[in-house]
Amino acid sequence: MERVSLLSADHDGVIKLILDEDEAEMISRSSLVGSANEKLSMFKFSGDHLEISFRASFVADAIRANKSEDVTIAFIGEMKPFVVRNDKDDSIDMLVTPLRA
Repeated sequence: MERVSLLSADHDGVIKLILDEDEAEMISRSSLVGSANEKLSMFKFSGDHLEISFRASFVADAIRANKSEDVTIAFIGEMKPFVVRNDKDDSIDMLVTPLRA
């Protein structure tokens, strides 16, 4: 997430996450620098195709706050807030709001 967000300087670190059951990809674009794509190899997703944009630093901070290598990100739909949680410690749920991009 941090590598992809480096190239989104003119959008303040906004990245787009595209999820399907067999593929997860993070994308950022900059009119000055170009674009970056990163495909995730370790993920599990169930549900319909989802495209959501958010500020990468907010999600990275939420993942770090959970202090676990494995986190669950629970989506309820595009343009809806989502939750980042540690399945082994239910004392912390981090709510993140998406952005229009």
